Amino acid sequence: MYEQDKERLVANVNWFNQFFGDLKQLLQATAKRLSSEFSLSSAGFYYPKSVSRPSIPSYYVVGLKGESCAVQVYCILNPNLLEDQSAFIPEPSLVIVKHSRGDRALWLEAYGMRVIRNDLVELTGRGKMISGTILGGEGKGTKFHAFQVPLDPFVGNQNAEEVIHKEIVDMLRQMPDW
Repeated sequence: MYEQDKERLVANVNWFNQFFGDLKQLLQATAKRLSSEFSLSSAGFYYPKSVSRPSIPSYYVVGLKGESCAVQVYCILNPNLLEDQSAFIPEPSLVIVKHSRGDRALWLEAYGMRVIRNDLVELTGRGKMISGTILGGEGKGTKFHAFQVPLDPFVGNQNAEEVIHKEIVDMLRQMPDW
């Protein structure tokens, strides 16, 4: 490998490692804030892994569980995930899904991903926040609310704690009961 190619490869690997480290810090800060504000406990972090070849995951998520609800905070990296959901702008962003099954905080495909992909869900409310019911699979009959937060407010010299409070905590407080 030529020296300049090697240097470029190493620089790209370092950039991606820093990027994913920053994403994890953002999700950890969000989980910590939501845990303290809403009496939720962290169920864990997850991202899909490719077994056939290395690739950037399409999303990164932290799940939080409570007595009567679960909150799943997705960092969407592949905007194609959002193209079937007209309520969301197809761009890298956070999508927060709160659903009525507190014991299913890390059941990603059956709950939050159904909402994100608009797959077997019935929408009952639209606007800055969407609401509805998950109709199929394990989530059948589960109520949900969801909203999107662009990554732009987290870039630059913004205070991440203030952005989390304004963009996420305040929206969760505005959510109606089921």
